Order: sequence, then C-alpha cells, then structure tokens
Amino acid sequence: MRRLPTLALLAAACSEPPPSRSAPFPSGPTERLTFPAAPRRELDLLFVIDNSGSTVEWQMALTAAFPVFLAGLRDDAGALPDLHVGVVTTNLGSGGVPIGGCSTAARPDGDDGRLTNNGCAGIDGSFLRDGARADGTRDVNYTGLLPDRFRCMAQRGSSGCGFEASLGAMRRALEPGHNPGFLRGDAALGIVIQTDEDDCSVADPTFFGDPNATVASPLGPRTSFRCHEFGVQCDDDPEPRAFGVRTGCRSREDSPFMPSVASYVRFLVALKPAPGQVAVTAMFGEVDAARTVEIGPDPNDTSRPWVASYCASSNGVANPGFRLAHFIDAVGGTSRTICRDGFDETMAAFAARIHVTLGVPCFAGAVHDADPAAPGVQAQCTVGETTVATGDFHLLPACADGLGGACWRVVEDAARCPLGAHHYLAIERPAAAPTGATLTATCTVD
Repeated sequence: MRRLPTLALLAAACSEPPPSRSAPFPSGPTERLTFPAAPRRELDLLFVIDNSGSTVEWQMALTAAFPVFLAGLRDDAGALPDLHVGVVTTNLGSGGVPIGGCSTAARPDGDDGRLTNNGCAGIDGSFLRDGARADGTRDVNYTGLLPDRFRCMAQRGSSGCGFEASLGAMRRALEPGHNPGFLRGDAALGIVIQTDEDDCSVADPTFFGDPNATVASPLGPRTSFRCHEFGVQCDDDPEPRAFGVRTGCRSREDSPFMPSVASYVRFLVALKPAPGQVAVTAMFGEVDAARTVEIGPDPNDTSRPWVASYCASSNGVANPGFRLAHFIDAVGGTSRTICRDGFDETMAAFAARIHVTLGVPCFAGAVHDADPAAPGVQAQCTVGETTVATGDFHLLPACADGLGGACWRVVEDAARCPLGAHHYLAIERPAAAPTGATLTATCTVD
C-alpha cells in the first residue's frame, strides 16, 4: 500500500552468509556457491505476493516474467524440475482488530498464509504440481499451460491488508501441517517475496490499537508509519517521528510488537537444515548503501510522520524495505528493486540461483582467469566438501594439481549455465559422492 512520495533511493546490494568452516580463501572479489554433491530434482516454490492497495501492476509484471523464470529452470536437456508452486498473500490480518482489508470477524488472521488456487478453473488443489513421469511425460494437476495457471493464481487484486506481513506470511505458509502436501522433505525450497512496503509482521495485536490515537500517544496514528517506527531502527535516531533524514537503518530486533528478523532466519534453518537447500529472492523498495530513509509530513495530515523515501517505476511507487534487506542479507538471498517496469532479469537471475540450489553450480559473475594464455579457465578457488551426517569436512584440490581423488575445475558450459560468462564448477570423482554431501566453492571473480 503506497501513496505519492518525494525521494528516490539507490538499489541494495546483498551479501551471502559466511561459510560454516574456515578455509584459505582466494584474494580479491569473490563469489561463493553452496550446492549438493548429488543433484536434486524436486523444487517447492513459494510466492509471497503483496495484495494491498496499488499492487495490481506489480503482480501483472511478475506473472509476465514467469515464462522467463521457467525457461531458466530447465536443465541442459530441457526438462523442468519436479515442481510444487504455491502462492500466498502478505495479508495476515490485524490481530482481530477490524481494519478494512485486514481482519474481519470471520477471518481474524486475514489470508493466514494459506495456499489457494485463487478460484482458478482447471487447478485440482491449492497449489500447482508438475513432475516428471518415468516415460518422460509430466504428471500435473492442472489443465492448459503452467504460465497461464500461475498468472491466474498470482494476480490477487489490491483489496488486502495495508500492513503487509511478508515474513510472517512466509513462515505461516511453511509451518508444518499448515499447507499439507506442499513441502517435501528432500526438495529444494525457493521463496519469492514481492511487496511495495517493508515487512510489518506483528505478533502483538495491541500494535493495531486505537484508530483515533494522536501523534502524542505511545503508538501514534494508526498508519503504516507504525511499521517503520516499531520495526526499524536507524543510527542517531532518538526520536523516530521527527522529520528528517536518517542512515544506518535496519531491523529493530528488540521490537515490542514485531518478531525479530533473526527468528525468521532460525525458522528457515530449522525447516531446511541442509546447507544450500533454500534460495530466496525479494522485490521491494530500494535501499541504498547507507541504508537511508527520509521521514516527512503525511500528505493527509501534515502533523503526522510518514516514510517519505521511495522509488518509482511505471508500475507504481515503493518504500525502502529495511527489514527485508536485513533478512535477505542474513539468509544469503538476492534482491532486486521492485521499481522496475518488468521482472524478466530478476526472475532469470533467481532461476540461475535455484540451479545452484538444485546442484548445478553456475557462477553469476565471470570467474577470474589467472592465465588467459593457457587453455581453459585458470581459476583461483577454495572448494570444500562436508558430509552432513558425519560432519566430515575436507578441501578438494584443483584437477590441474594432479593429486588424485575428487577434484574441481571451472569450465565454460553454456548449456548448463546460459547466463553471464557460462562458468560452471565441474567436480570430477573416481567414485560416487558421499551420501548427503554438500560443497562450498569460493572463487575469485572479475
């Protein structure tokens, strides 16, 4: 839910989490991949979509990019993974407090993280299923084309709650038993979050308090500025409601009303403990390198504060997502600004990230070639293998070292890695990989 704003910001850069084991890393800029030694075929995809006011255009742009996303998921033989595709909205209600679009007497928790097919004809169940049969045909629970069915499911309108609970809806949707049959234990999990405001997941319903509260009250007016005041903290910010510019903004981890970002990270780690089994991307309002926000007067009442910073595109405007940026950094996900006219590049990049999660280690950047005159890519990498069941960890040598046993090399493979420089980390073995093993590769990139 966004209104007309006044200041644009730059895009966020996301980082990946540190490796679980120490190792001698190569110098310079690097890219790190974590992937299973034995490729996965099953992929569960959860889309968390903002359905508050003025979000229809974002939804349309996302569904228009879905065919590009599917094309990026195909392997070098042209086959899709075995897919489950589900959609939930950011509407978790308002703690039973009757607010339009949020809670009603019949639905105090709003959409409650429930997967639904949105009433779309030709879908048997609350999510899409598309898997391979032994004879090469697909076992599906829908009629027609997958992009068309997704388009119908994902276009959720704009009458939902203006207090967007992106992270809460994600967790609720994935809680064991809440959406039976969707999550598969050994499957990779891909999560896409699309919203035009920061996360406003609320645990204490008193947050939604008196609708007539004044600026002087403990909660202030019941507007979405509360989400910023109680969910975000900035450097040198003694009075969050004072007009002005702040920097260093991030999740308020000790909020009295909102769960910490760390709690959502812990949830995902407990849900999928195997390293590299989860890939997350988010589209939200831009966050610059200094984590800047401008607080200005609310156009509807200039005595009230509101988040005046924004980014804009032909699809609409969006607030900076500090809690979401904090979350993406913590889980090693990727993010792109929602303020784009289309999402083809965003979804293609996420498909490439999912390939790594499935066990196809493609680099997003160009791996640095230390000796361009020599044949192939003379890469500078540290590659370690962990057997999760035993905790055994060891480094793999480069195949060029000739030490025998399992080894690695970086090769160009456009069939497996259609984006970027087509650089692929090939693992060569004299025998099968240990059961349940994962690899982490850190390579110098240009």
